[in-house]
Amino acid sequence: MSECKKPGELIVHAEPYAHVLAYKEVDNRCSYCFKSCTTLKKCAACGLLKYCDVKCQKSDWSIHKTECPCYKQTLPKIPTDSVRLLLRIVIRHLRGDDEKLVPEDPGWRCFSELESHCLDIQRDKKRSDIFSQMMFTLQELVGDLIKLPSAYLLFSMFGKMVINTFSICDDSLQSIGSGLYVSPSQIDHSCQPNAVAIFSGKTVQIRAVAEIPDVAPEKLSLSYIDQLRPSAERIDELEEQYYFTCQCSRCLDKNIDEVMYSVKCPQEKCSGYLGIKSDDTFKSCSNCGDINTDQQYITQSLKTIEIVDERLTKLEDIKKNGDWSGVLSICEECLKSFHILSELNVYRTRLLDLAFDSCINLELWQKALKYGLQTLEAYRYHYPVNTPNLSLQLMKVGKIQLFLEKTEDSLKTLQEAETGLQISHGVEHSLYQALLQLIAQGTEELRHKIREQS
Repeated sequence: MSECKKPGELIVHAEPYAHVLAYKEVDNRCSYCFKSCTTLKKCAACGLLKYCDVKCQKSDWSIHKTECPCYKQTLPKIPTDSVRLLLRIVIRHLRGDDEKLVPEDPGWRCFSELESHCLDIQRDKKRSDIFSQMMFTLQELVGDLIKLPSAYLLFSMFGKMVINTFSICDDSLQSIGSGLYVSPSQIDHSCQPNAVAIFSGKTVQIRAVAEIPDVAPEKLSLSYIDQLRPSAERIDELEEQYYFTCQCSRCLDKNIDEVMYSVKCPQEKCSGYLGIKSDDTFKSCSNCGDINTDQQYITQSLKTIEIVDERLTKLEDIKKNGDWSGVLSICEECLKSFHILSELNVYRTRLLDLAFDSCINLELWQKALKYGLQTLEAYRYHYPVNTPNLSLQLMKVGKIQLFLEKTEDSLKTLQEAETGLQISHGVEHSLYQALLQLIAQGTEELRHKIREQS
């Protein structure tokens, strides 16, 4: 495969080798196609999986008929999503699918060719302990219904699963399940990717976000992680999760990190920022050119970033419990206390993001708009061009502006989102079509206002 692809063009699409819907979504989405549905029909035998129609239930039956009795005999216990995914991989192995290509997949490789990283996982106590716990749960789940493969084979399957599985996301990039995509998992990581993985239900689409002269698998790159973090954090996560050290252009560019850590210039009436270098000194101000050598200001800046980083970890735990009022309260206290952080500082941006999401969940629309707008400059600066994060943030902000009858502002925001979303998602994606409807709604409302004024 050597054809050239331009930004926005589809490179490949693929169906999963094995996939599971997150348990938290079983009452909202079809367990096979992952589409939202208000009239789900549950499996009459196990009652765990639910489907939007008979067609999806029949399509899933080739796998579910084997796992169904296992779920039925262990209810009300519900195995974790990862155990359920591993069971599906085991079932496919027992069917002899390891060497077969997946239908509706580019066909770059089959399951047996995936890297398992067994030696890395053996040296990783945390992962090894997880495997042991999963084996206990898996054996308890299948009982005498399924004869499991050898421990060696199970360990290899586990390794292939944890290294190659994609988090299947909804239109807001929120995880709704997991899927192992045999060919797309061959694409390497870069924090400055030339392609992006977008989901339509359980189908993954790989689209170009930069011009790619040669779309052979080894020439493609995806970002496995969120890029709105300094390189040290990204590198640590990639080493922990995938056992490699990222050496992409973005990780090697220390200027990006300096801005991510930046603080406001202390000079009166200056709107610039001071980048913090790797030796904990300041880079000259982006606006006035001043180089602040005040050791007290350096110490204060570094301590502030350390405290905010700790608060962010705490906030993620509170968010998991659904305490949006608690999240918002801490975010607002931090933003007030730690105003030294610049508008491009990623720790400040993450606080604003959490405050933004909290206000949306609490239906505090005026506050939500205030916080959402404040994230946009950092999003524009830090996220690679044409990746979907900025477009999705713009769409959320634009929807709130439209709701609050800030029609002209909304149209500008949504039209900026449209430019990026057309590239990352393609014009046929349901999210892009929803965006066009919002733009049409805003355009009609603006015309109505103009008619009323004249």
